[in-house]
Amino acid sequence: AFGGAQKNLGPAGLTLVVVREDLLGHALPVCPSAFDYKVVADNQSMFNTPPTWGIYIAGLTFQWLKRQREGGLSGVAAMEARNVAKARLLYNFIDQSQFYVNKVSPNARSRMNIPFFLRDESRNDAFLA
Repeated sequence: AFGGAQKNLGPAGLTLVVVREDLLGHALPVCPSAFDYKVVADNQSMFNTPPTWGIYIAGLTFQWLKRQREGGLSGVAAMEARNVAKARLLYNFIDQSQFYVNKVSPNARSRMNIPFFLRDESRNDAFLA
């Protein structure tokens, strides 16, 4: 798995890579060594200077996540429940609004990025000004 940390783990620019060990060592010869995860793993993720501030912030975020509670849930499960509820609240508001519209099919909607548009597109310029 490969993912950016922004919005979930830490500051923008921090990247988390999780690789099964049996997949290491199969990089193509044209792959730069910084992206050859076998080289990175062999060097305990210290092949290049690590982004220490981003790692520190991610550590604080992980500690915070572990402390979260929602109903009988804790940690990541609690945050998922909380975010599902927040997204549902926003989507319900937008879907019932006469001013805003959501053009994303309900089965493809994100819990992280909730887009909306103005029903009257002639107001877009004023809205975005």
